Amino acid sequence: MNSSPAPICVLLVEDHPLVRWALASLLAQHNRFLVVGQTDNGEQAVLLAAKLKPDLVLMDIDLRGIDGITATSRIKQFWPAIRVLALTAFAEESHVVAMLAAGADGYCTKWIEGRQLISAMEVLHRGGVYLDAEVAGKLASLVKPAGESPAAAAAPSLPPLPKLTAAEQKILRLLATGHSNKDIADKLRLPHGTVKFHVRSILTKLGADNRTTAAVRALQEGLTENLPLSD
Repeated sequence: MNSSPAPICVLLVEDHPLVRWALASLLAQHNRFLVVGQTDNGEQAVLLAAKLKPDLVLMDIDLRGIDGITATSRIKQFWPAIRVLALTAFAEESHVVAMLAAGADGYCTKWIEGRQLISAMEVLHRGGVYLDAEVAGKLASLVKPAGESPAAAAAPSLPPLPKLTAAEQKILRLLATGHSNKDIADKLRLPHGTVKFHVRSILTKLGADNRTTAAVRALQEGLTENLPLSD
């Protein structure tokens, strides 16, 4: 008899009680998720992450105590395996860049639909990254202004980008749309070890520390031209 998979344990960090209640109610409709803690305070979020070791944190930015960017940085510093999905009303490029730099694995605005939020959380749990359509569009505009070629849009401080192989380009496109290594292996019918090798090579060539940074660098270089980062 097959046992049910363990639920994805979620910590809700949100300063508005009504929004916290709505999120908890949404997740309660999906037995794949289990809300293990809630707080409106950034410092408390770090303490709860240490105590509860959730699989995933839904993190607002505007919080009591320290903000969500600082809380994310602290959580990722000590517990990098915990996945953090920013869920906030802020869509400005400065907030997106700061949150991703702090280590967030994804970024969504509060205008996202419930089913899309569930999808984003599942993507993160599988090891992928997720940027909703609005955020991806603004980030693309930030790193590649309209009318500029991908080469001209690249920041001067970035090193020249080594050429990616055809296999690496395919894997990068899937990586940038939130697919985990297992998803990529299944989709491309490749051994998991081969995909892992290619992902390491991609991160090295892009000068990226993690998959989220790789997705952003891919946007900078126009490597995912006309390809959205979310469904």
